[in-house]
Amino acid sequence: MFSGIANIYRHPASRRKWLTIASGLFIAVLSVIGLLFGTYTGRIHMPGGMVVYQLSVLIVIANGMRLLRVPEAARVRPPAQVAARVAA
Repeated sequence: MFSGIANIYRHPASRRKWLTIASGLFIAVLSVIGLLFGTYTGRIHMPGGMVVYQLSVLIVIANGMRLLRVPEAARVRPPAQVAARVAA
């Protein structure tokens, strides 16, 4: 039934993607739990809660932007002759 799940981590980009998604979900759930706890204990009011929520959203976005980086091993480098022509 789930035979394709075992192969999901074979490609490095796929593994990076799933780890980034998992860490983003962890950050989001942790911030929601913290906000709920703060609301029920009376320590967080509406303006403070909105600031914490917006900061958690920015952290999740910045975490997702890590996928835009290309690993050094995956970069394509031009041959030395092409690089010499471009520099000239």
